[in-house]
Amino acid sequence: MSAQITKEEYQNDSFTSLKKKDLITLLNQINHFDLSYRSTLSLEDQVTFGIELEEEGVSLDQVEWFLYQHHIKHWKTDTDGSLKGPSCEIKSPILHDQENDWKQLKKICIFLKKNGAISNRNAGGHLHIGTQILGLNYQYWENFLKLYACYEPVLFRFGYGDKLTPREKLMHYATPRRKVVKQILRELPKGNSDVQLLFSPISNCLLDHRGAIAFGSRTFYTSTPEEGKDKTIEFRFPNATTEEVIWQNNINTFCKMMTSCTQGIDQDFLDYKFAKQEEKGWPSDYADSLIYQEILLKDALEFADLVFDNNLDKYYFLRQYFKGFQVAHGNEKCIYAKSFIKKKQFQKKEP
Repeated sequence: MSAQITKEEYQNDSFTSLKKKDLITLLNQINHFDLSYRSTLSLEDQVTFGIELEEEGVSLDQVEWFLYQHHIKHWKTDTDGSLKGPSCEIKSPILHDQENDWKQLKKICIFLKKNGAISNRNAGGHLHIGTQILGLNYQYWENFLKLYACYEPVLFRFGYGDKLTPREKLMHYATPRRKVVKQILRELPKGNSDVQLLFSPISNCLLDHRGAIAFGSRTFYTSTPEEGKDKTIEFRFPNATTEEVIWQNNINTFCKMMTSCTQGIDQDFLDYKFAKQEEKGWPSDYADSLIYQEILLKDALEFADLVFDNNLDKYYFLRQYFKGFQVAHGNEKCIYAKSFIKKKQFQKKEP
């Protein structure tokens, strides 16, 4: 099996099962696969999301005038005390996997790039995803928390986007949360199926808006999908970026991460993985900051196989995660990786 990204891109091959020769072929293919902006991502209709795009170098007034001129409605601007000089935080409305929403995001990113926006200093990129995906199903939430706890180091490096390293204050404004999550899971009664027992400790421990993931309020869970659009899980650790392809790839990964927890994810493997982490022990905070920049090949392949149901999504995720297999330990600045983005217009997804 060679895991081609041509006619087989919509197959769902097990990357973790590859023999050494085929794995080398796969990694070589991924390293030469550049990402394009897609018209849609085949997300489920119920999936909703929103972003907070921070940038420095372009003023709030400039951004507001651009949005007005181009009739980009419902996007809002704000200031942020963590940003320096001319700067702005751009907040989207509730978005859907629709071509018009993707076109608006692309227009904003192109404007920021043309006007010299800076995204590798203090700015962050926050993503909100509606909790109606998980609903009130205890098992779905447990799946999500275990998946996050086991693969937070992989998610952090992926979330650095087009950079090799985190922004300077990432660990201050988006503190790792896997130890908090594993503590919640560890203290739950065995054989529990009461979703309220899960929500209470989540609410108490993950309301901190300086955590890597956070929840909007103590009532973040809802009984109807429509209400759930306003109750979100916030992924706070991704670096800021003015690359629309990176924004889209982040959205695709975290939305499908949540969706996978409702669609037959391998719970036996998740339980095994979580138990192995408990047995091995959880690293110190200092070790976390180092591990989150390393390439964890086995874990990255596991995550891709658990979350995605096609080779194309796995390629997009792994390309951004591997970043040309570059690492930059000991570098205090947020530095760019070699580009892995194809400079072209929408790439239409084939049926």
